[in-house]
Amino acid sequence: RKQIHFLFVKDTEHSGIGAFIYLIPDNQLQQFKVDSSNATIFDIEGNLTDKVDEIEIINQNLSILAEAIIWLKNGLIDHLEIFNKCGEKYVLTEPEHYELKK
Repeated sequence: RKQIHFLFVKDTEHSGIGAFIYLIPDNQLQQFKVDSSNATIFDIEGNLTDKVDEIEIINQNLSILAEAIIWLKNGLIDHLEIFNKCGEKYVLTEPEHYELKK
């Protein structure tokens, strides 16, 4: 959670029923690096990759019941993957009001 304050949106790629939100870290992010020694997934560049999943984003007015996955690369948040489980198209702008469940 401490990393969130040092991340900025680089790009958002909408996939119809979801989105990938790519992030740029501030230089201060390194001090909040998470231990990734137990990670077992490597990306194509050989970086240790881990994820925080089973997060739900809910907004009934916008027909959103989405799963969110936070992807980490070498212990730092890299990007967010969102998939709307309702089958509805995911909104093009992030909702202002939503409920998060873990």
